[in-house]
Amino acid sequence: STVIGPLIGGFIVDNWDWNWVFWVNLPVGVFAVIVASYKFPRMERVETAPVDYLGIVTLVSALTPALLILTWGGTTYAWDSLEMLGMAAFSAVMFIAFVAAERRASDPVLPFHLFNESIFSLGSAGLFIMAVGMFGVLGFLPLFLQAVMGMSATNSGLVTIPLMIGSMITSISSGFLLKRTGYKPWLVAGPPIMAAGMYLLSTLHAGSDPIEAIVYQLIVGLGMGAVMSNYIVAAQNVMPRKEMGVATSSMSLFRSIGGTAGVTMFGGLLNGRMVSEIGKNLPEGAMELLPTTDATGLGNILLDPDLSATIPLAIQEAIRLSLSNSITFLFAIGAVIVLLSLITSALIRKVPLKSAEEYYDGRERPAPGEKEATVGASEVSGR
Repeated sequence: STVIGPLIGGFIVDNWDWNWVFWVNLPVGVFAVIVASYKFPRMERVETAPVDYLGIVTLVSALTPALLILTWGGTTYAWDSLEMLGMAAFSAVMFIAFVAAERRASDPVLPFHLFNESIFSLGSAGLFIMAVGMFGVLGFLPLFLQAVMGMSATNSGLVTIPLMIGSMITSISSGFLLKRTGYKPWLVAGPPIMAAGMYLLSTLHAGSDPIEAIVYQLIVGLGMGAVMSNYIVAAQNVMPRKEMGVATSSMSLFRSIGGTAGVTMFGGLLNGRMVSEIGKNLPEGAMELLPTTDATGLGNILLDPDLSATIPLAIQEAIRLSLSNSITFLFAIGAVIVLLSLITSALIRKVPLKSAEEYYDGRERPAPGEKEATVGASEVSGR
């Protein structure tokens, strides 16, 4: 699905209307709900603690203004403006409220005792860092392929397929080899490979051969597949069975937050860089003729034949050069950020994988320095 999705999306945009990219999910979603309702194994209902609504509200209230700061800072509002300072203060207060709510909740959204396990803490940090660098940058790749390299939406979808193929190769192969290799070699190898691929993406330009984009994305995918799932595997391996679900979802939360923050942060960086590049590349006085300096907006102008026809060819080429330099700048920054996750990977300790007997019998591997003990599954609790 991750391979054919971009291709189908590009075909829809080229031949129908971009709105259908969203509408097409409705029948697919209905079908998925029906199949899951009938085919998903039915389990006896277990009474659980109340939903942590206060934790959900305070977490969203802390994250939303923080993301708006990254979006608007230095563009819509000055960094030291009343709006920025107000949102920063509100975000800080809501974060403190979230921590207080989680400490009192009977079933918290994010159980803080999970952080007592260093593999969980380091893995969550690694996922966050990688998501910032990866999702924050690769979200602008289709814009580069279409507005800078001149590809159609369908062809840009085709060119992004190698990213998913590379991820599948290392994700599946690491799954087969984990019993032999453990997770540590994959965690250490993944960030440099991914950073190398993103750096190579930063060397692309309007005249680059599409094969270059394909190969570079394949390299990024190979690094991504080696790391993303194995951070979670490493944490699951040391967690009690009953806490695997909440540990996995918590790490996915950090990955999602990192991706959201990355897209927001890099969007601001892109627009700031675009203003600088346009100032250097456009003829004097030509900037006043542009309807916007927003990178995505200018990219859409290049993609729309009716709009681009109203702009002189020389100015179009200056916009394309500026957009190319701005997006490839993001690729280089993303490579540095992704490489930082190598620190967390190196710090994660190597622990042999649990056997099936250890998992199902509830025998927990002791922490370093502790004596091993075997207990019943009902007696297992978090460290």
